[in-house]
Amino acid sequence: MTQAPLTFDRTTGRLEGATAIERCAILLLQAGALASSPMGHRGFSIGAKVVASLIGPREMVMQLNEDARFAFPLGDGYWSLLLDRRFQYEAEIENFLRGVADVGYTFIDGGANFGLWSVLASSKPYDAHKVVAIEASTATASGWRATPSSTVAALPSCIERLAQSPARASGSPGISTRLCTSMPRPAPTAADRVKAWR
Repeated sequence: MTQAPLTFDRTTGRLEGATAIERCAILLLQAGALASSPMGHRGFSIGAKVVASLIGPREMVMQLNEDARFAFPLGDGYWSLLLDRRFQYEAEIENFLRGVADVGYTFIDGGANFGLWSVLASSKPYDAHKVVAIEASTATASGWRATPSSTVAALPSCIERLAQSPARASGSPGISTRLCTSMPRPAPTAADRVKAWR
């Protein structure tokens, strides 16, 4: 039986679904993010790996805003920095996306990783734009499909278009793509969205 993911609301700091040991692990990650902040978070990833090895694999779903949920492995040496609510990831990109929220566009997230910008660009505060997320790592992209709460897959109106043989479809091994809209609003038809790939 698969465990439900841990959920963390970045706005309120509320954590749900965590055992006492997992709560301690998250407190360690938060303390590590804060302590390593003056040094550009150097060394944080090493500490995060140690914490992750103590608790085992666990999915963390981060509530970023009212309808943006971002999933990553708890203890990930990069994304666990988001557990520190003071940490601002790539502020210049966030400011740019907020600044162009009222412009009609489709956001193409090349090298999406777990899809943070895809999730944010398709959420209400960013005007719920259509998104195409592209990730070359088959291990990371397969995580999108692994659990229903994972990153871009969390969006119920998301259309996934993963070829059986990505190398044949794109000429590059392991390319996976997704096209999404925001969670709560009614989505255009599949035919409307698939046009972006043609």
